[in-house]
Amino acid sequence: MKIKPMAIVLTMLAGWINRQQTEIIEYLVGENKILREKIGNKRIILNKNQKRRLAVLGKKLGRKLLGQVCSAFSPDTILRWNRELVCQKYDGSKNRSKYGRPKISDEIKQLILDMAEECRHFGCKKITDYLKYLGYKVSRSTVRRVLIEHGSLVAC
Repeated sequence: MKIKPMAIVLTMLAGWINRQQTEIIEYLVGENKILREKIGNKRIILNKNQKRRLAVLGKKLGRKLLGQVCSAFSPDTILRWNRELVCQKYDGSKNRSKYGRPKISDEIKQLILDMAEECRHFGCKKITDYLKYLGYKVSRSTVRRVLIEHGSLVAC
């Protein structure tokens, strides 16, 4: 079997780079431990961008490797930050206002409350019927909800 000289050179280069990276990582882990000892038990407060950077890098490493390398924060904390980032990304709360039934106007709410105040014997059905007569389309459950919110619920 012939060994190519280029393959030998590449293998040596890869081994040298791997050894150098391992030494750099060991140095950084040691430096982090020393800094952590200097700080003591004081809480380190990060801003959103710093948390985001650590969360993304920590997710790539995984829990096992984070446990070996990380000294400033627990692996669970870093992975929780990553989960929160993913939750924010797929939250969808920006689109929620576009869908669903529109809220009733303040004018209709005031009409409901005025009718309930003036005619105490009116129930939700009667108020709904009068609103329909006036040209407003409101359900009985909406009338009931408005009356409950304002504390003037009549027998519905």
